[in-house]
Amino acid sequence: MKKAAYVWIPTFLGLLILSCKHDPNFPIVDLTEQTGIDKACDPSIIYFEKDVLPLLLSSCAYAGCHDSKTAEDGVILDNYENTIRTGDVDPFNPGNSELYEVLFERGDDQMPPPPDAALTQEEKDLIRDWIGQGAKNFTCASCDTAVFTLTAAVQPMMDSYCMRCHNDSRSDGGVSLQGYAKIKATIDDGSLWGTLTNTGGFPLMPQGAPIPDCELDQVRKWIEKGAQND
Repeated sequence: MKKAAYVWIPTFLGLLILSCKHDPNFPIVDLTEQTGIDKACDPSIIYFEKDVLPLLLSSCAYAGCHDSKTAEDGVILDNYENTIRTGDVDPFNPGNSELYEVLFERGDDQMPPPPDAALTQEEKDLIRDWIGQGAKNFTCASCDTAVFTLTAAVQPMMDSYCMRCHNDSRSDGGVSLQGYAKIKATIDDGSLWGTLTNTGGFPLMPQGAPIPDCELDQVRKWIEKGAQND
């Protein structure tokens, strides 16, 4: 793998990587003040748990690939610690990070492997920018449990965690969540709540990590209100 060129500058300024194999124009932002979950999300920052992890869970960390049980090629991508430990992530340097480079492979080395769809350019850029910002695990206050409509809360959660695997083109387990009618059917038979909470004999979904409590609370409130198409 070709190494990206970089320049050392004085320690008090830190290390700034000046080149990236595919696209050097990832945003450089000041992360020094982003330290706690009480802070509102900054749109210039890529957050691992909010932005990156849902993509890894749906595209990589599933059974038979990079979940903790299979650990294909020794890589586990089901949480931050495992991603950093096994994903060959070089902070600030996407062009030297296997987690990013492998997204451009073809044939047997393509990730995600066929027949799964390749990541979109926007999704690839998301991973690139997260690594380019230092592959940090900052968190932010992005969830408001007072908001629990389908449009404002439930659908965005499903788009992040579920739709890559459960759509009309790829209905893993015979389940599609594309469209309100299909979502409502999983509410009526109890399967959606059962899989999100690992109850009622349903396996935990998404695989690898549960949905954060705040988003789960939004879903619960939406269901209790009647799971309306709101």
